[in-house]
Amino acid sequence: LHIETVHYCHFRCTMIRLRHEHKFCLKSDNLDFFYEDLTNYLFAYHRYDNNQTDHIIIIINWSEKVLENYQVKHIPIKGQWKEWTTDNIVDVNDNNILTLNLESQQGKIFILQK
Repeated sequence: LHIETVHYCHFRCTMIRLRHEHKFCLKSDNLDFFYEDLTNYLFAYHRYDNNQTDHIIIIINWSEKVLENYQVKHIPIKGQWKEWTTDNIVDVNDNNILTLNLESQQGKIFILQK
C-alpha cells in the first residue's frame, strides 16, 4: 500500500469514529458560525446537541499561508477542548480565545471536555 492510502484510510476511520461518538451533536440543526477572518481566509463554527451537553468547534484555514499562534476569538465556551486527531488539550481562556497553529488549507476539530 502507498503511504497516502494508509493516511487516507486512517483519516476516514477517524472521521467515522467522530460521527459515531458525537452523532447527536453532528446530526442536530445546531450550527453557529462564530468567527471569520476574511483577510486570512479563516472561519470557525460550533456544533452542539439539543441538550447542549456535547460541543464541537471546527476551525478551518482556507489560505495558502501557515498561521502560527493564531488567536481565534469568541469561542462559545471557555474550558478545555481536545483536538480530535492529536488528543492535545487546549485551554480557552476567560476572554474566550483559543490560540493555535494551522497549516495552509488545514482544519482542526475540537471537542469540549466535560
